[in-house]
Formats: sequence, structure tokens, C-alpha cells
Amino acid sequence: MKNGRRFRFILEFLLPLAVALLLTAGGLLRPLDRGWYDTLARLAAAREEKKMDTPVIVAIDAAALRRYGRWPWPRSRIASLLAKIAAGRPRAVGFDILFSDPAEGEAALEAAMRRVSVVLASRLDLRRLGGVLASGEPDLPRPAFARAAAACGFIDFFPDPDGVVRRMLVKLRHGPIRLSFAAALAEAAGELPPGTPDEILLSPAHLRPGETVGAVRVLAGEVDPA
Repeated sequence: MKNGRRFRFILEFLLPLAVALLLTAGGLLRPLDRGWYDTLARLAAAREEKKMDTPVIVAIDAAALRRYGRWPWPRSRIASLLAKIAAGRPRAVGFDILFSDPAEGEAALEAAMRRVSVVLASRLDLRRLGGVLASGEPDLPRPAFARAAAACGFIDFFPDPDGVVRRMLVKLRHGPIRLSFAAALAEAAGELPPGTPDEILLSPAHLRPGETVGAVRVLAGEVDPA
């Protein structure tokens, strides 16, 4: 190979390849990779058709806090809310609330949980240490609620360095808890695909928002339970 052709080969092929490898090894391309994924996800979300049922979110929002007082509410009020929801025969009800502390009205809420398939949230205080998952002090539902519920799922998540969550840990064996809250709710509703991996890259299908209904309207009987 003549010197001129050799120099061109190095300049046009080997040098860009070496730079790309150095950038990849140093993690400098990861922000570009994340930005590219975000762009593709937004485009896919804009054109993707609805393929599965989306959840109906019953929001304990500002209107509910004005009407019924600040959080935490008595468990008896949450039991009334669950009874209104259960009248519509949902496949599953997930509480993205930590019921780890004692409170008034526990017996009523426990009884209400036994009438419908309920999934409760737990926090395992998970962290990644050198690529290995470690758990701190877990925040679990009270034992009576855990027994009444169909399942408990962990709500811990791991954002990327830019603060965006793009991956979700799905499965993790920790005592009686084996699934994330989202996965446990999907399983209780019969929508967890077989062979789901331990961790997934979130797609527009996972991120599609559901219909939101205020808790005030549900408690007032203004919403069809179905």
C-alpha cells in the first residue's frame, strides 16, 4: 500500500474508529444514546395504537385534600374509597401508597381489601453498589394488610444520570416480595406477559397514561364504578 493510500486509510477509517471506541469506553456517548432513545420513544408513542387496557387512576389530589383534610387519611376513609372502586369489579386495584404505619380504621380497610384483588406498594431501599443490588431498611405494608392483599410490589427505581427513568427492575426476590409494584399489578390483572425479563427498557406502551378520576368524585358516587 502506498504511503498516500495508507495515510488516507488511517485518517478515514482507523482514526474515527479509535475515537469512537475511546468515547464509548469513557461513557461519553451515553448522553447521545439516551437522547436518541428519548426521540425514538416519543415518535413511537405518537403513532402507536392502544394494544392493552390502560389503568384508571383514582387520584387523591388537591381537591380531595381540601374536601377531606390533609394526608394521611383515616384508613376507614380509604376503605370507603376502595369499596366504591370494587363495586365496578376491577381485575385488580393497586395502592401506590405505603401502609407501613398504624392508623385509625385498619380493620375496615383490611376487610375491604379481602373483597377485591389488591396490590400494595413497598419500598425496599434498593441501591446499586458496584453493579450489585443491595437493600437497606425495607418499608413494608403492615402484616394484616399484606395478608389481605393479593400481592405486594416494590416501588424502588433507578434513574439515569440525567434523572430520567428509562429502565425498570421487574423481578427481585426479597422475602415475600418478588415483583415490582407495576409488574405485580399487571400480573394480578392477567396482563404480565410470560417470560418477562428481570429488567426491561421502558417503551411507549409502558408509559401510556391512564384515565384519571378524582377521589372526591368517586367517594361522592359521581363516577360509574365500571
